[in-house]
Amino acid sequence: MSKLKTTLLIAVVVLLGLFISTQAMATGPCTVPGSHTTIQAAVANTACDPINVTAGTYNENIVINRALTLMGAGSASTFINGVNTGPNVAVVNITAAGNVTLSGFTITNAPTTNDGDLRFGVLTNSSSSGVTYAIVGNKVVGTNDPDNYEDYGIYGQNGGKENLLIANNVVTQTGSNNIVVETHQGKTDISYNTLDAGCYGVDPIFVMTHSGNDVSNLQNVHHNTIDMGTGVAVGSANATGITFAAVASYYGVSPARFLANSIEITNNSMFNLKEKRRGIGFWNDATNGPDGNIISPLVTNNTATGAPGVVTASMGIDTLGLVTNALITNSTITGVDFSLKERIWNGHIATGTQLNQNNFSNNSTGVLTERTSGMLNAENNWWGCAAGPGNTGCDNVSGNVDYTPWLTQPVELIPLTFYWKDYNGQTPGGYMPDIDQNQDFDNFGPRIEETIPKITYSGQWTQYNVPGPSGGGIKCSNDTTTPGSATFYL
Repeated sequence: MSKLKTTLLIAVVVLLGLFISTQAMATGPCTVPGSHTTIQAAVANTACDPINVTAGTYNENIVINRALTLMGAGSASTFINGVNTGPNVAVVNITAAGNVTLSGFTITNAPTTNDGDLRFGVLTNSSSSGVTYAIVGNKVVGTNDPDNYEDYGIYGQNGGKENLLIANNVVTQTGSNNIVVETHQGKTDISYNTLDAGCYGVDPIFVMTHSGNDVSNLQNVHHNTIDMGTGVAVGSANATGITFAAVASYYGVSPARFLANSIEITNNSMFNLKEKRRGIGFWNDATNGPDGNIISPLVTNNTATGAPGVVTASMGIDTLGLVTNALITNSTITGVDFSLKERIWNGHIATGTQLNQNNFSNNSTGVLTERTSGMLNAENNWWGCAAGPGNTGCDNVSGNVDYTPWLTQPVELIPLTFYWKDYNGQTPGGYMPDIDQNQDFDNFGPRIEETIPKITYSGQWTQYNVPGPSGGGIKCSNDTTTPGSATFYL
């Protein structure tokens, strides 16, 4: 062969290799069934992204170990039924080092052989910081067997570093929790979900830390609707709509704390609170209280509503053990036993709680604290009547509770929304208010929405700071002499 022919042949082979390599690296839409017969086959093909799944039923278990978007035709028509057996099975297991979106499916857990078999509708755990898993617009269905006590809906597994967005899902019929986030190191946003206490009756949302892991990133739980009246264990087992638990003592490694600014619980609705059912709870199980401290949780604009009939030992908000400087405000709790109960655990109890500007009415026992020293600040609340706690038509208080002054009419909760735009694009630190939403920010980053209540009542003065994402912000205060008036200033 001549030198020229040899050179041309080598060039052709090199070009062909580059072409094949380029084709392998390129990504584009794939369909199931269409380009691939199963969802897992499409996930395994790295050239597929996004993956669009046609309406139908898919009997398989899926592992997502790369960045992609997996979209069903809608949870009403696209079904993934778990089929794998064994003690530890996830229908969808996400471990990718890149961003993943899972949306538009009904996901049903596989049946169990033993009651203690672990079952997960969606299981997540990434070792990569900064990636985001978006689990949105799905329906997750458990085994519907109350004896399956390890049957979970969506589970952020121990130590995951991903940012989790769990939004606009329906989770139901689980033998255990609807949603669990365990020792999570990334940010979490659990929002706009429709949840219940499952077929047994356990905490629908359970966020916990343990084994020497402090949580510093924001765990944000907001705008969820939670039915606390489901399950066979009503009246015999406790269940709490939203729980944050620092279980350092149980796992034997301390400290394991929720640090300041790591918890926000806002705009959630917990209803059908029957006997031993609770709305929101904080549990610090550490032997030494500071080792499991839950520091400065924000609880605002939530509602907790009792069920008809027996509501003995039901609670709107429960603190168990040391919880420091909780701010509980602008919430409405009606028709339960305890609107708020502060309880001692391992010899320690909450301190610095601010329980202000809430509406409490028709609660059997009312607010109770087990503190033996110091006072619970429960000033400026509506207690169901103008005469104040202990009077006819008003809720009661028990223990060291400072409830004076009180409100003589209910707190008026009217959403008041501010918008912010990042005028430095992706560069942190440059935000400006966009109150009228008409400013031209097309060249800047996404709008950030802040919602607070408008408070109107006579004879009292209050103010609310609406912090900007980079500090500063808008301050809203009502006039000290003219009820209902308001001023806004930067």
